[in-house]
Amino acid sequence: AEYMGGTYTTNTPAEGIYTCSFDPSTGVLTPVIHTPAHDPSFLCLHPSQPYLYCVNEDPAVEGQVSSFAITPTRLIACQSLGSGGLYPCYLAIDPSGSHLYVPNYGGGSIAVYSIDAMGLLHHTDTVMHKGQTGPHPTRQEQPHPHCLTLTHPGAVATDLGLDCLVIYDRDPIEGTLTRVGDIKSAPGAGPRHLAVYSEFMFVLNELDNTVCGLRRSGDAWTPINTVSTLPEGYVGESTCADIHVSRDGRYLYCSNRGHDSIAVFRITDGHLTLAEITSTMGACPRNFTLHPSGRYLLVGNNTTNTITTFRIGEHNGLLTHVHTCLLSSPACLLWAPPVLQSH
Repeated sequence: AEYMGGTYTTNTPAEGIYTCSFDPSTGVLTPVIHTPAHDPSFLCLHPSQPYLYCVNEDPAVEGQVSSFAITPTRLIACQSLGSGGLYPCYLAIDPSGSHLYVPNYGGGSIAVYSIDAMGLLHHTDTVMHKGQTGPHPTRQEQPHPHCLTLTHPGAVATDLGLDCLVIYDRDPIEGTLTRVGDIKSAPGAGPRHLAVYSEFMFVLNELDNTVCGLRRSGDAWTPINTVSTLPEGYVGESTCADIHVSRDGRYLYCSNRGHDSIAVFRITDGHLTLAEITSTMGACPRNFTLHPSGRYLLVGNNTTNTITTFRIGEHNGLLTHVHTCLLSSPACLLWAPPVLQSH
């Protein structure tokens, strides 16, 4: 297997986590088997052991986080435990595989888990987000942590509700997070996801459809420039979703839900310049991923039930559609080294 796909299963035909084969010579993605799971909307792999983790983002009840053992033929469910809040939406695991971090979008918190030798999770801490909320009347009524990225030696969390990035120190042994600073976003920006490359950080703002580049110098982050992810003059409804930097650090990709596109930016010493905006050939591109070869981008069109594969131009980073795969309600795409051999 080359990819695992997380889905939304509530009120959809989707049945959980899909294991897919991928042909790197053609870009063709093929679902092979699925593992039952409830709303596994975000996935991550243990960095060194055959374990997979997912959030269970049931809209009606408190969220959960689940673990699976990866065997040569299937995923085996190991445990599910509460995430401590509503709408867990992201997973970050430290490089040693000792701790897992789970932002609860609806709970205003980040849950911390230690990971034992069997890959099982043990809740050790919950960090609450607090502060002045943004101006949006329905989306910023409270803190909404949306992602957490580990940055040596600390971590950065986006908070869509507070219009800020929360900077954390992180204890490498205990895994605990200590808030040490904030970076304010523009009022109403709604920071959702971020991507870090070298000394640069790129922050995708869901509500105002912008992306901001920052440069790190010591402990400080300095803004470089902020650009729109939408075409000039576009007036329809749209919100940003996902963001990734190319393997060589030359290009940045951001997804637009509503405009239903991927915005491609050239990166020049952290400065962003729009190169093109490409249709995802479907609706609501909630999540996408770059193949480790750097040659392909795969995007999940959540409400039109497809995953589209684009070839990435070697010399310009631009996208060319090569394949469309049917999959119900794709919410997360994860490249999985072929430890799981599909039969």
